[in-house]
Amino acid sequence: FAVVRLLRHRKSGELFALKCVEKYPLRIRNMISQMQREVRIHQALSHPNILQLLRVFDDQSYLFMLLEYCEKGPLRTVVAEAPSSRLNELEAAFYFEQIVRGVEW
Repeated sequence: FAVVRLLRHRKSGELFALKCVEKYPLRIRNMISQMQREVRIHQALSHPNILQLLRVFDDQSYLFMLLEYCEKGPLRTVVAEAPSSRLNELEAAFYFEQIVRGVEW
């Protein structure tokens, strides 16, 4: 339902992630209210281990969520690009601690 694009602010050069969510698949599955709930919850979160949702806007076809940029990308990509698609113990512990801190909060 969604694609994430990398954006660069023209004046500052700052990087952002733009999550573009197509509304039609959500409508036919009666998931619009679920998406709205996700946005409300995400807007209320403020924690160093959770990406900040900076702005939300939409048009007739898409919902756009402007998020802070995560330089290394999704954890799935980090693991996939690791040797044998496995993190060593120190790397795994580093990411696990961040996940736990975000969930624990």
